[in-house]
Amino acid sequence: MKRSIQWLVAASIVLSSCTTSKRDDESPSKPYRTSEWMQHSQEPVPNLFGDKTEKENVGHGFYEQSGCEASSSSWEAVAHYSYLAYRGIKIGYASFPYSISPSGRFLAIPESYYHGAKSYKLKIYDKSRNRFVVRSIPPKTIRSYNWAKDEQLVTVLFEDSARVDSLSIPKP
Repeated sequence: MKRSIQWLVAASIVLSSCTTSKRDDESPSKPYRTSEWMQHSQEPVPNLFGDKTEKENVGHGFYEQSGCEASSSSWEAVAHYSYLAYRGIKIGYASFPYSISPSGRFLAIPESYYHGAKSYKLKIYDKSRNRFVVRSIPPKTIRSYNWAKDEQLVTVLFEDSARVDSLSIPKP
């Protein structure tokens, strides 16, 4: 028992000394992170009743599909949504303003976009690796998106102001 604990301590010291990543900030309590990219879930488009619904192709393998899930609301037992999906995986809600990059590799879609929120989160999804990054945007209505030629930058234009946010996309 004592020997296995010593081995685990030695192994963790060796592994931690081999890392080349950097900390999120200066705080020593934060874990090391090698990339901003996070693995996307394999959650299928929810369909409480299991029926087959029509899919609307929106390009590059992405499609909109209706679905439903149990609701915790006191006035509705089943909530119906329009989802944006890729290969059966739920990416986000199609009712939010989204944009597919010209090559079709990336998708920008609000992750949280609710009335009264202090900030919104924009998910940038990489379909080739089924992963995503999240960027903060102001709580304003999105008018449109513009993608840089190399797709390493997406510019978000807002309805009610001249404000423009350019969001970088980390190298894959």
